[in-house]
Parts: sequence; C-alpha cells; structure tokens
Amino acid sequence: KSAHLTMWYPVALLGAAFLLQVVAEDSPHRTKRLTTFGKSPTAETEPKIPRGKECRGEEDCAALEFTTCKVDTDHKTRCLCNDFKPPINGECATKKRELHQNCNYDHECIQGAECVVNNTIKANEKRCYCRFGYEEEDNACNSGYTAGVVFSLVLLTSLALITTEAFLVA
Repeated sequence: KSAHLTMWYPVALLGAAFLLQVVAEDSPHRTKRLTTFGKSPTAETEPKIPRGKECRGEEDCAALEFTTCKVDTDHKTRCLCNDFKPPINGECATKKRELHQNCNYDHECIQGAECVVNNTIKANEKRCYCRFGYEEEDNACNSGYTAGVVFSLVLLTSLALITTEAFLVA
C-alpha cells in the first residue's frame, strides 16, 4: 500500500503546484478588488440637487406642465412646480395652478378659481383668478364672501316673510 501512495505523491504535488500557480497569478487582481471595494472616495462629492430648467419668463416654461418661472434657492430663475420644487421626469407632483399663474383651462386652477383672460397683463394671456363670490386670501380662493351673501339673503327673506305675515294679520 505504501508503494501505491508514493506513486500518487508526484500527481498530488503537481496538482498542488498548479493550484498555487492559479491563486498566485490571480491574487493581484483579487487583492486589488478587495482593497478598492468599500473604500470611500478620496474627494468628497456633494449629492446633486436636481434643478429646474433656467428661464427668463413664463414662455420658457410653457412646455413643462404645471411649472412657472420662479426664483430658486440659488437665486436663479427656473421652471419650478407650484411647491417650488423642480419637476421630476418632466412632471410636477402638484397638478393645480395657483392664483395668478398662466393656464389654459379652468380644471388646471386651484379650487374656487377659474382660468380667465386678463388683458391688463398681456392680450390673450389666461391666468387663474378666484371665481365670482370667492375672495382671494393667502393665495387661495375663500368662499367666506359667498357664505356671507347667502346668510344675508336668508336673513332678509325671513324678515320679508315675517313683515308680510304681520301685514296680512293686521
């Protein structure tokens, strides 16, 4: 049996030498991979803040729906959404136009507002303004005026009915 084992020693040694050669040849690449993986970059990189497209006026933002030309935090004018954030993949998270913003249709405006032509700014330019009966308050259309008018009408009608009834009884 010992003669049988000694015959396999050269084969085992050749196999071990082959494996060592493979590992030795690959080790610089492997070492490089292991030492570079997980290292932090030498120069600190700031996270990129997405910015909107720079603009000079509303016409520059016409292609980006629900954006207007506003001053950004870097003091440059950009096409920004109503929430002052840049559009993501060309779309705004908020889909309604605020008061005094350019529009094409009523459904684009915030609640209580409509899209109307205002010739005092530019001919044929439409903007969102509060509907009749709504008051502009904190950049929103407040229906408090309408509620006050309705309450006054109900009160006047009630007084008229009471007065008429008093004349009929007398």
